[in-house]
Amino acid sequence: MSWFVPGDRAVTPAAATVGLLVDLYPPPQWHDAVRSLAGHAEVAVLLPGEDGADEVGAWMASSPAAPGLDRARATGKPVVVLAYEGAPPSLDVRAIPPVTPYVRSRWRRRFGLRPDLVVDVADIPGDLRPTALAVAAAVIVHGRDLLLEALAWGAPTVTDAATAEAVGARAGEEVVVGAPAETAALAAALAADPRRAAALGRAGRRLVERGHDPLQAATALRQALGLAAAPSPVDQRLDELWTPARARIRERAAGLVAGAAV
Repeated sequence: MSWFVPGDRAVTPAAATVGLLVDLYPPPQWHDAVRSLAGHAEVAVLLPGEDGADEVGAWMASSPAAPGLDRARATGKPVVVLAYEGAPPSLDVRAIPPVTPYVRSRWRRRFGLRPDLVVDVADIPGDLRPTALAVAAAVIVHGRDLLLEALAWGAPTVTDAATAEAVGARAGEEVVVGAPAETAALAAALAADPRRAAALGRAGRRLVERGHDPLQAATALRQALGLAAAPSPVDQRLDELWTPARARIRERAAGLVAGAAV
């Protein structure tokens, strides 16, 4: 699951410069992808045929309707198009630490809560939702954004079929699915089965990391454009700070790392 589709042509050559074809309202995922690419290549907003376009090694369009897309494909260079209409939403997975079943049970004991505590997210104010998702033995969630948040916390989750489908969650593997009238009973049964709840919580977190993290999508995007392989941990940190590809601090950091390895 990803937010992009490759262009018509084979994607093989490395791209020193990526030409950005931007439509009027690029999606949020566009910014994540551009930020990531900027750490590995020069990026420039221009159209095929404009000054500097000959130096472009690959093109990235913010939508299938981006201006210049047909001309970019005609150049024979790699093309990637973000396909975001109807795509799953995303969230910053790194900002949400998954809470293990053992930690959840300890917090419930500390707060004097029921060991089989079930939380319906619809009944929880927004500012208290992270706490509820971190301590509950099982949660009931409706709505794709709320479901992603619950799964990111590692919460064993019961939801409806439409919500599960919206994020690609499989019934019985990442979530429990039931009709609205059944969710309370299903959640109670899930909370009473710690082994099953733990398995669902782990699988749900992996689903979010695999398919809904912008950084994962950006990494796949770099690979599709034939850019550098996965960066080192140091480069990843510099990427997060939006450090340009040719910034001197990258050379200095690489030298320090190499020296420490000697």
